[in-house]
Amino acid sequence: MNNILSNLILVLIFFAAAAFGHDRKSVDGISVLFGGEPEPMVNDERQGLVWKFTDVDTNELITDLEALEAVVTFAGKKAGTFAARGSRRDPGVYKTTHIFTTPGEGEVTRLTSVVGQYGAASRENRAEFRIVVLGNPVAGERKDE
Repeated sequence: MNNILSNLILVLIFFAAAAFGHDRKSVDGISVLFGGEPEPMVNDERQGLVWKFTDVDTNELITDLEALEAVVTFAGKKAGTFAARGSRRDPGVYKTTHIFTTPGEGEVTRLTSVVGQYGAASRENRAEFRIVVLGNPVAGERKDE
């Protein structure tokens, strides 16, 4: 009985992890890997929205992005526009930081300008990603330490 219960828990954890996995899209020759950090995302906790960009043809990281913005919407209402910053430690990775106050499903629209030779913007692209913020069962029970 104990073995069956542990196997059931393992299967549930596997399916939960698969449900909150990262999303990959290709837009204008750029492969975009998107996800939350940490996952699953819960309300009232510091969360990151993270993008990793690679060139579809060469599979090399793209590090020359400018004006990366994320527009977050919940239930069709704009929650805000957030500027993303690049990571020095992880080239090609860009991140915005949030504290979502309400659980629910939303959408993130990512807008980017790719810098070409001599610093001129060579193209703009956009992609939409779905996000899910779960309710934090302990958020209301916290006490100051």
